[in-house]
Amino acid sequence: MGWVPGYDFDLFVSYAHIDDEPDVGQPVGWVSTFKDNLKARLDRRLGIRSSIWMDQRLVAESHLGEPIMAGLRQSAGLLVVLSRAYLNSAWCARERGGFLDGLRDRRALRRPVFVVECDDLERERLPEAFGDLLGVRFWQRQTDGAAPGRLGDPLPTLEDRSYWARLNDLSFKVAEGLSRLRDVPPGHAAAPAAEASSGRPAVFLAEVGDELMDEYERLQRSFEQAGLVVLPERAYPRSDADAYAAAMAEDLRRCALFVQLLGEYPGRVRGWDVALSALQYRTAQQAGVPLRRWRRFGLNPEDIRDEVHRQSVFAADVVNEGLEVFAAGALQALRQTRPPPAPAAGDLLVFVDHDRSDARIAGELCDFFDAQGLGFLRPEAQDSAEAMRADLEDNLRLCDGLVVVYGSTQPVWVRQQLKETLKIKSVRERPLGRVLLCQAEPDADKPDPGIKLPNQRVIDCRRGIDASALQALTDFVRDLRGTAP
Repeated sequence: MGWVPGYDFDLFVSYAHIDDEPDVGQPVGWVSTFKDNLKARLDRRLGIRSSIWMDQRLVAESHLGEPIMAGLRQSAGLLVVLSRAYLNSAWCARERGGFLDGLRDRRALRRPVFVVECDDLERERLPEAFGDLLGVRFWQRQTDGAAPGRLGDPLPTLEDRSYWARLNDLSFKVAEGLSRLRDVPPGHAAAPAAEASSGRPAVFLAEVGDELMDEYERLQRSFEQAGLVVLPERAYPRSDADAYAAAMAEDLRRCALFVQLLGEYPGRVRGWDVALSALQYRTAQQAGVPLRRWRRFGLNPEDIRDEVHRQSVFAADVVNEGLEVFAAGALQALRQTRPPPAPAAGDLLVFVDHDRSDARIAGELCDFFDAQGLGFLRPEAQDSAEAMRADLEDNLRLCDGLVVVYGSTQPVWVRQQLKETLKIKSVRERPLGRVLLCQAEPDADKPDPGIKLPNQRVIDCRRGIDASALQALTDFVRDLRGTAP
C-alpha cells in the first residue's frame, strides 16, 4: 500500500523506455537510477518507505497494457520524465491520457503531477494537458548555443552537484504534494499549492539562462528556507512576448520584491523582438514592484556582445557582490516591510547538530527535548558536500536553539559548525535563542575548538545524561522558553 490512504502507490513514473536504455558498459539506465535516487530521498522526507510504480519491461506486448494502466489508476501522483522520445511515444501518450481521464473523474482529490525535463523542448510542442505545469530541469548547456545534455548522464557521480541539488528539491515538492493529498478526508478537496502558501510573503525570481541556473537555484533555496513563496510557480506562455508579460504581471501583483540575476547573455526567445531579461525587467518596472538586481561576479563589459544588455547589466542599480550577501540584503529588505512574529513557547525547535560518530547521544538528547514538548531537528544524510551544507543552513535558519554534540568527532568539525552559525546570523528572521556545546563520551578531556559564541554554554555529558547534565539541559529549555512570548 502507498503512504497516501486509498492508493496502492504513491507515485507512477511515466517515461519513454528509450530514455532508460543503458549506455554501452553501463549496468542500468538513467531513468531507473533517477527513480531509485528519488525514492531514497522521498522516503527520508516522509519518514516511511514510499511506493513507486515504474514499469521496467518493454510495453510492446499487448497483455502488459492493463497492469500498467491499473498501476496508473492506483497511484496518488504522476511523475513524467519529459523528453523528445516521450513526446514521440504513443504509449506514453496513452499513460498520460489515462491518468488525466482519471483525474477529471476524481478532480476533488487533485492528484499531483510532477514534470522532470530531460531536454530543451519548445513549450508549444507539449500536450495541452500539461497546461502551465512548471517542470524541474535536469538538463543544461555547457556553453551558450551548445547542445543540451542530461544532468548526471550516463549515470550521476558525487561531483554532479546540480543533479543532486535538483533531485533534493524535487523530493521536497513530491513530499509536499503527497502530503496535501494525504491530509484531507477521502472525497474532500486537497488545498492547491497556491492556497496552501497564502499569507506568506512572495518574491519574484526572474527566469535565467543556463549560465546562471546554479546561482538561481541557490537563491531560490535561500528564499524558500526563509519561508517565502518564490514565483513563478507555473510556466508562462512563450507564443509571444505580450502573453508572457501578461502572465508575469498577474504574479507580480502577489509579490513584495522582484529579484533578477544577470549574466553574459540576455536570453533570446524565438519570435520575440525583445530579450527575456529585458522583458522581465520592464514588466516589473511597470508593475511598480521594488527591484533588486545582481550581476555575476567578475563579469566585464567586453564579455557582453549585446549593447542593450551590456547597459542593463552595468546599470547603477545592479550590485556586484557575493550571492550570499545579495540574498541576505533581499531578505532584510523584505523583513523591514513585514516584521516576523516571535515563536510561541509551544512552537520551539531545537537543532541537535552532530557528526555520524555521535549519533547515539544525539538520539538521547532528542528524546529529552521531545519529552519536554519541544520539536527537534537532526542532520539528514546527504550525497554531496553541497547538499550537506544546504541542509545545515536550512536547520540553522529554522531552529530556535542549537545543541552541538562534541563527542568522538574532531574539534575542527565543532569549530566549523559554530562558524556556520555565525555566518547564518544575518539571514535569520530572529536571533538564535541559546547555544549549547554538549561534551559527550568518550570520557576524556576535549581539545578546545578555538571558538565560543556569545550565548553559548557547555554541559558535560561524557558519562551520559546524568543528574548534572539533566539539570543543565532543563536550564537550557527554561532559558529557551524565556525568549518566547
